[in-house]
Amino acid sequence: MKTKLFFLGMIIFSNILLIQAQTLTKDVRNDFCRNAKVNFYYGSNSFRGWMVISAQRLGYQTPLEIEKAVQNVCTDIKLQEEFFTSVDRLGGDRSFKEQQYIAIGMKPHNAKLINDYMMLKNHLQGQKSLPKNPVFEDDLVNESNVINKKQLLQSIYPKSILLNDSIVLRKEIFDVIGGRDKEIEFKTTIAKEYSYTDEKKDEDRIKIILYSTNEKGIVFFDILIMSDLGEKGYQSIENMSFLHRRLYLDKSKRNINGFKTVKENGKTLFVINYTDENNKRKSDFYTIDLKLIKTLIKNEDVQTDLNSSKNSETTQFPIFTYNKLIDNYEDGESMSSGIVKEYYFLHGVIKKIINNNGINDYKIHIIKTIKEFDDLHSDLASFVNKDIIVNLEPDDLYNKSGKIKDGWNGRYDLSLDDYKKLKVLLMEGRKIKFSYVEGGTGSLGTATAGLFFFNYIEKID
Repeated sequence: MKTKLFFLGMIIFSNILLIQAQTLTKDVRNDFCRNAKVNFYYGSNSFRGWMVISAQRLGYQTPLEIEKAVQNVCTDIKLQEEFFTSVDRLGGDRSFKEQQYIAIGMKPHNAKLINDYMMLKNHLQGQKSLPKNPVFEDDLVNESNVINKKQLLQSIYPKSILLNDSIVLRKEIFDVIGGRDKEIEFKTTIAKEYSYTDEKKDEDRIKIILYSTNEKGIVFFDILIMSDLGEKGYQSIENMSFLHRRLYLDKSKRNINGFKTVKENGKTLFVINYTDENNKRKSDFYTIDLKLIKTLIKNEDVQTDLNSSKNSETTQFPIFTYNKLIDNYEDGESMSSGIVKEYYFLHGVIKKIINNNGINDYKIHIIKTIKEFDDLHSDLASFVNKDIIVNLEPDDLYNKSGKIKDGWNGRYDLSLDDYKKLKVLLMEGRKIKFSYVEGGTGSLGTATAGLFFFNYIEKID
């Protein structure tokens, strides 16, 4: 009888522990939500990305809806649970998952309780983790173009700068030597998207391959999977799991010429065309889960072309001063020579190239101003984080044959070689140090009126 009572006591005690493990106390949840709100605004981009994706899974779509949801996260149990699931899907061992919560400021004991809670929850539901990338048997997979690229990129990277409708300039925290974190800037776009049916879930889905690159030569791809909700649109079903879904390209493959989709032996393959360091054209064939299948080499060398943006990262750019950018010919309607020689510097990112009847204007997002510029415009609000449109006066100085246009000889100290480099330098996403002057009768003017012309351009990192 005593033995039976002992076992009965053990069963009751185990059930009590089980019930406790299936719930989280208010103290644990408060510890999480307080730190979550702080890190959403001031923490890493990765944390913010997890929170955004978690909110999107629950139907919050616009940046305003997501931000409001995060502000109410202490009372929104569903959003908390969705975030816990996002961390759980990262993979890794127990200590790795707990470290994700400790890193945002949670107490180690509470981080352990959340991890225990998720382990038991998964066990009871029979779902240890999100299945790894399923093997697709074609023809269930098709290339598609249904996602609004601009809207998606802005929702994934809410702090990014939109360069055009399909490219954003964003920042990401990277670990560097010595255990320090460093914020690095990337341009990110959508390389391809594919539609398919997940037979296990009986659900239509979209798989998106994101392509990121920067001026330091870091190039990689990420995968985002979205569920097709029919008339309701598309919703992300998992976080941007950078740890095990990211594909980095080595140095020999970074001169990319384009992407395409092919079908071979009943499989859909994502193809990256590139030029290697020996100037050979190659193509890497991947599954849409970014697993390398094969590499093909074309029997031809690549002829370099200065006009190609593919070579822009290795081009040595001169500093373009007023004599190269402003018409040297003076009359009553031109800018005075004294004004064009004065520089009031700004730092900015070329956000968009606007083509007006064959002539380009440049929309620049200002990221920094120099003291002399601020002093000159002391009566105006700060220009930082504002956009300005600047014209390039010698934009069409040379024709396609490399000949200077009639009547313009000697009006700019700009050789054909420097002209070509200038056109390569002025590309979307490029960081530049620049100065400008206002057209008219010789007064410098302000950024509130008039046409503005570069009188200084320098590439910066």
